[in-house]
Amino acid sequence: NIYIDNNVTELNGTFIARGASGKIYTCSHGGTTWGDIGPNCTAQLKIYGALYANEILWLRTANSLKDGSATENYGSSKAAETIIDGPFRYYPHPSSTTRLDAITSLSPIL
Repeated sequence: NIYIDNNVTELNGTFIARGASGKIYTCSHGGTTWGDIGPNCTAQLKIYGALYANEILWLRTANSLKDGSATENYGSSKAAETIIDGPFRYYPHPSSTTRLDAITSLSPIL
């Protein structure tokens, strides 16, 4: 399991909670979670990368959807947790028999 402390506001990288019971908690305190997360998990969390787990518990309570706007982007988002990841990731299904020799990522055509 991965426990992200309530004071953490930014993560960079790919985080993997392995195993069938692997979980990621986006707000914790010393590897434990609170019964009442509201007042303890008010800091916004930005993740530059990816989270992989059997279960992700989105526990942050920063801001509110009612405070957001249709024109906000990841830099001004009112979301409690934001994941910013590029279009460069490609992972074949684990049971796939396809063998990859290389992966190429090109910029999108607008």
